[in-house]
Amino acid sequence: MKTTRILIVVLALVALIASACGGGSDDDAGDEPAGTTAASGGDEDEGSAEVGRELYLETCQSCHGPDAEGLEKLGLPLVDSEFVASKSSADLLAFIKTGRASSDPDNQTGVDMPVKGGNPALSDEDLIDIVAYLKSIN
Repeated sequence: MKTTRILIVVLALVALIASACGGGSDDDAGDEPAGTTAASGGDEDEGSAEVGRELYLETCQSCHGPDAEGLEKLGLPLVDSEFVASKSSADLLAFIKTGRASSDPDNQTGVDMPVKGGNPALSDEDLIDIVAYLKSIN
């Protein structure tokens, strides 16, 4: 049960990225921090949406669904998400890396969005690919 909840939180994190599982407000697009590959300002590596989709299916779909359309009482939809569309890639990366507690006032589902979607094995490169995928469906 705890593993399931962690997965839900992880997926919520990704959903939170899109205002999903952790819900999120649409304000504060924010500046991209230096030092992250996707946010470095150049075209060096914005991540691979194709690879990101595979990683999404491995980690995020349990809360946000295989088509990122959300799952009731788990994760909000990430497709055509105003939250995802309004955030920079660096902001989404930071969001997924941090997660959002169910107690956060911006949480719209009451379910934790776990750090890295509940998958601590995801590297920054993996998360950048997931962000690229999320951006590609918005």
